[in-house]
Amino acid sequence: MTAAILLLYGNLFAQQHDDHNSHHSKHHIALFNGFTTNLDHETTGYALGIDYEYYFSDLIAVGAIGEYVFSGEGELILGVPVFIHPTSSLKFGAAPIAIRAEEHHDDHHSDSHEDKYSEGKKEWSPGVRCNLAYNFHLGKVSTGPSVSVDITNTTAVVYGLTFGVGF
Repeated sequence: MTAAILLLYGNLFAQQHDDHNSHHSKHHIALFNGFTTNLDHETTGYALGIDYEYYFSDLIAVGAIGEYVFSGEGELILGVPVFIHPTSSLKFGAAPIAIRAEEHHDDHHSDSHEDKYSEGKKEWSPGVRCNLAYNFHLGKVSTGPSVSVDITNTTAVVYGLTFGVGF
């Protein structure tokens, strides 16, 4: 009985090991389709993005992200993430990001000429994105859920589905 359990455990470990090393593509590009909820402003907007990964190994990849949030005047998010892939399906990421969004003013009662024209001004804000994603693979094609937290001068949760391909 003990030998059967050890044999079964060894076989499962070998399958997991093979699954982790089955990623043969050095490059992966994916489209993101989802929503961004800004927790500070209590708003939610449709988000559309793209990300690219270059694999140094089965475990580590670096890339680029670009995303647009269709909320208010819109927000553009750019970043350079580092991804850790403990398995071929699960990934964790962290990235310095820059967000170009409309500047928000607390004082809307000012009558100065300069303040009236600065309302629609867009500024870049630095921040950090932390990501968790799980991909289901069918050959070189992948799809799955993705959740991120963006921390800048506000905090936002980004959630949706990715559709990608390795090459």
